[in-house]
Amino acid sequence: MIKILLLLIPFTIVATQISLAQTNQKGTDTVPEVKKKTTLTLAAIYNTNADYYGQTADKKLPYVLANATLSFPFKLSFSISSYKLLDSTKGVTATILGLGYDFSLAKNLNAGLNYSHTFNATNSPLLQAANTDNASANINYKYWLTTGLTLDFAFGDEQDNFLTFSSSKEIDLGSFTDKDVISLEPRIEIVGGTQHFYQSYTTTQRERGRILGGIFQKPKVTTATTTVATTKFNLLSYNFSLPLSYNRSNYMIEATYKLSILGKKVETVSRTPNSFFNLGFYYQF
Repeated sequence: MIKILLLLIPFTIVATQISLAQTNQKGTDTVPEVKKKTTLTLAAIYNTNADYYGQTADKKLPYVLANATLSFPFKLSFSISSYKLLDSTKGVTATILGLGYDFSLAKNLNAGLNYSHTFNATNSPLLQAANTDNASANINYKYWLTTGLTLDFAFGDEQDNFLTFSSSKEIDLGSFTDKDVISLEPRIEIVGGTQHFYQSYTTTQRERGRILGGIFQKPKVTTATTTVATTKFNLLSYNFSLPLSYNRSNYMIEATYKLSILGKKVETVSRTPNSFFNLGFYYQF
């Protein structure tokens, strides 16, 4: 089985590894040596609701995404993604240009740097529309589990920082033929991030009564309200995902169920966990 890097950008730039099956001509499970080459990966994805680190808008926002990623042997990748919300809004909701670079730090220890810029449609309902730029760094250690940390810095009209801890385990479920692989990769993510709050307080000032021109003036009371913007770093969400994928040498079909449980300090109308279903098709040249 060969690991091929696909740069996807689901609202924040994320490096996703796609498993494409490959066997030798005898049909054994020995993986032949593969020469490094430039690849182009195309993807089409459907999701039942748009989310931002597990958070959702007031109403459901199902969408489709088209992505193209060009990856070079020296670990540099360029990507373009376009989102279309499946509502009454006409045209493309967002287009994202991304750049990524991955490198090895040691055996089983890899890291990556990514940057993306988003072109949003006017009055976009997406939660992250205020932040058009995202820079991120990630580090992953693979042994029995694949464990990683990702730091995201989103900026634009506002500035936000996010820290994501993730852990996953790839499970080989077998195959139908000697040219495909079926796999399952349970994954857990714990996300912390900044939140913006507006706190208001009222001050009251009371002046003493006095005599002016022989006339007694009653005490005067004045009030003033002040609003102060504050930013706090809180636990945003716990995310559990279960991707089931069918892999062949040049393409992959993947269905994913995701459950997000919001942190206690996240301001939301409902505390009910958010559920998502994702279906994606990936083809590599």
